[in-house]
Amino acid sequence: MAHFGCARDRLHQDNIIKLIDKGTMEEQIYQYLADCEALYDGDAFPCVLPPTAVIASPYKFTFIATPIYDIEEFSTIRGVFTFLRCTLTGLEFLHRHRIAHRDIHETNVMINWYCRDGKLDSCSQRLREHYSSSSASYALFDYDLALQLPSTASLKDCRRPALEAFLGKSEYHPRDIHQGEGHYNPFAFDVACLGNLFLYHFVEAIPTVPLLAVLFSRMTTHVIDDRFTAAEALAFFSDIEAQVPSGVLDSSITLKLDYGPLDDPDLYWLRLSPDDRIKWRSHRTPKLSWSTRVLRWLNTTRIGWKIIPFVRRSLGNTAAIAPSWNPNTGLEALFAFQGLEQPVESDRNNTVKEMRAWAVFLTFMVPFWTGYQRHFQAVGITLCPTRDSYWLLPESTTPAPSPYALRCRREGQNHPLSLYESPKFACLRDLFGQDIIIKLVDKGTMEDQIYRYLASCPALYDATTFPHAEGLSFLHDHRIAHRDIHESNIMINWYCGNGGDEDDCAERRRAHYRSPSALYALLDFDFSLQLPLKTSLRDCRRPACEAFDGKDDYHPYDVFQGERHYNPFAFDVACLGNLFLYHFAKDAIPVVPPLAVLFSKMTTHVIGDRFTATETLTFFNGIETALPSGILDSGITLKPEYGPLDDARLYWSRLPPNDQLKWQSHRPPPPPWWVRVLRRLNATRIGWTVVPFLRRSLRI
Repeated sequence: MAHFGCARDRLHQDNIIKLIDKGTMEEQIYQYLADCEALYDGDAFPCVLPPTAVIASPYKFTFIATPIYDIEEFSTIRGVFTFLRCTLTGLEFLHRHRIAHRDIHETNVMINWYCRDGKLDSCSQRLREHYSSSSASYALFDYDLALQLPSTASLKDCRRPALEAFLGKSEYHPRDIHQGEGHYNPFAFDVACLGNLFLYHFVEAIPTVPLLAVLFSRMTTHVIDDRFTAAEALAFFSDIEAQVPSGVLDSSITLKLDYGPLDDPDLYWLRLSPDDRIKWRSHRTPKLSWSTRVLRWLNTTRIGWKIIPFVRRSLGNTAAIAPSWNPNTGLEALFAFQGLEQPVESDRNNTVKEMRAWAVFLTFMVPFWTGYQRHFQAVGITLCPTRDSYWLLPESTTPAPSPYALRCRREGQNHPLSLYESPKFACLRDLFGQDIIIKLVDKGTMEDQIYRYLASCPALYDATTFPHAEGLSFLHDHRIAHRDIHESNIMINWYCGNGGDEDDCAERRRAHYRSPSALYALLDFDFSLQLPLKTSLRDCRRPACEAFDGKDDYHPYDVFQGERHYNPFAFDVACLGNLFLYHFAKDAIPVVPPLAVLFSKMTTHVIGDRFTATETLTFFNGIETALPSGILDSGITLKPEYGPLDDARLYWSRLPPNDQLKWQSHRPPPPPWWVRVLRRLNATRIGWTVVPFLRRSLRI
């Protein structure tokens, strides 16, 4: 493969050098493993292949040097047990460090043997002898699809987007997302992949060591909550190994590869004696329920594959309505900082889409929310009084000390977050009489982790240090990429207390906009991503497919040239810059010319020259400081326009000639011809498939 090369180090050891993109998760994991002393301790080697060296370069790639090994077949139970112990030890080490491998396969397992003899027959014979020896050892490697999460991530409750489960070689993938799930647990997925690899290779070992059937069953069960973690699987295997006599380990075995046991547990469970089947039946994989079989069948159809995930996502992945509080439902209610105004009756009937949302809300979510009343009351929160038995809306509004109540919208259509927008929301009232929004979030997801992290930030609860002006900079400093910058995800610190006269509220709101007390805050982290604090804001790289998440009104063209990766932090800045361009380019720039420079540096297609969020804030503070007070009070009528997002001339030409010359170096250059060609190709169906494939293959 083009991104591998052969090398020899100073000790005359052969190495493989791999080319990886700088700033990717793969590079971060290799850097992390390079610092793990246990990986370089021969006496306590945890069966994870470490890099020999991480070689930095001045370019956008890094070299990783690793040793050379290989793997083939087994002929004794000892050889099988060595493989099981080493791979389970390696997976337990990775998961303990919150690294999900996500590509478990034979080709990603190395053996500690190397043949310098060029004769193939001689090498093969010596390799077979090494398999059965006590010195044989195996190690997991290859982390190009691996993912490292914060150390606080739960191995049992972790959730990642279901689409990620399609990454890697699929031979041993379990069917964790074949029922239309919106999320999956990558750690449980790893365990099942390794268990399926064991089933494919080692079912013939079960008659000799019956307890292996129990191990394989608990590693691959479709009841994910009952599935072993890597640590539990390793501990169970260690107990098995301690009970097996040495004579059994030396017995011969002829392996027969078979995919059948991966789908039918009976093919290996029936290899147990009747007594063992009765003894261990509580550990046997249960039969699939009829609902699971139906969902799997529906998901094999094109329509079902689209509809079922959408329905489950809309309902918050709830499979049934809970009649009372159950902490094991896998759902976490998190508080937002909004108050709630009662929506106008006519707004509920504007579109068929809204009516459908109400139908879903009434049919499924109202019983769901009311089923949790006891839990809410236990923590001092009650569902708002309702006008009738159907609506979870307040009878009357009350001023909320939590100030951020109004949600931004385009062209003056500002309104509070209304319940009919999503069945995942409900209105409640706390002990202080404040109206709050409660949101349903899947436990273990990145959104859940980010809310918990923000809940532990004292600055967010201190009015004197509240980082309203540094919203995006604050998030990026904590390595949180928002990834859904939009007006609807910005809240205003204003709340209409009486809720009676709509015209009066609108007039007071407009007056608030003009006052110095008007402040805004970012919210909604369902697409957000939190990375390690060591992550570079300049060099961070994430898979390009993630750039299509969230509302796309202000997305820059960062991945429209077929790129394999993108920088989510630079992407956030460009989205916010495009939002500014849409609203303020036409009318605010003639009054404050330096805004053209700010918007230009936030949205330039030369990503290396793009401002970070902190640089943007610093530059804006400089603009604001230099402005005369009279300018800030001057009137302005905004006319939103998409044109400046694609053509910098539409706003740059609004600068006076002297300013255009002064700031010429900050003006975004026109896209070169090859960028325009790639964008044009990627606008076609064939180009959208071919160009990314070629760039991925050539590592460009």
